[in-house]
Amino acid sequence: MKKYLFLIVLFHNFCYADEPPSWEPYKVVSENREYFCWVDFNDNDTSKYEWERKWILKVYNKDSTLFWERDYQPSGYSGGILSNDGRKFIYVEYWYSPNYAIEITKQDGNDIRIAGKDFNIKEHYLQETESHRLWLDYDLYYLKNNKLVVSTIDGNVWEIDTETGIMKMSVQNHFGLALTASFLLLVFVAFVAVVMIRKIIANINL
Repeated sequence: MKKYLFLIVLFHNFCYADEPPSWEPYKVVSENREYFCWVDFNDNDTSKYEWERKWILKVYNKDSTLFWERDYQPSGYSGGILSNDGRKFIYVEYWYSPNYAIEITKQDGNDIRIAGKDFNIKEHYLQETESHRLWLDYDLYYLKNNKLVVSTIDGNVWEIDTETGIMKMSVQNHFGLALTASFLLLVFVAFVAVVMIRKIIANINL
């Protein structure tokens, strides 16, 4: 049930997704509430733009003792998932980019970055907004048994191992594949028909 709380928050973010980034510090709490983290400024230089300043990710135990911290560069939007063991912070980008989609920041420093192109989403599925393209299915993603489950706008569901970064498609959009196959068949039939018509016309002219 708790995982659906992510969906409520994410749907709220989706509604305001085309707004510019706020570049405000924000807090994320793990699902089991044993840990929480802050994405915050790591300097006092207010003369700079927010995106030019240094940022830090700090993870705390529920009693507010510091667990670990890392330099961090946020996207300017709030969001993310903190794992129940407090050792991973996962950020999924709202906008589609072929070179960047998911970042898993880990306590041990073995961070994982996954590109948008790794999801093999066809261009016609990407939903245009005023200034970006959306690639998630209603921003649906959640953490389950150490795997990040991501639903993409083309109807596919992916499982990503947050330890290794290995991706596996758990649900495939067979309807989309069927449409593609039907389209290719239609093109082939049309091609054959054109060839036959040309042959008939050529015979008539003889």
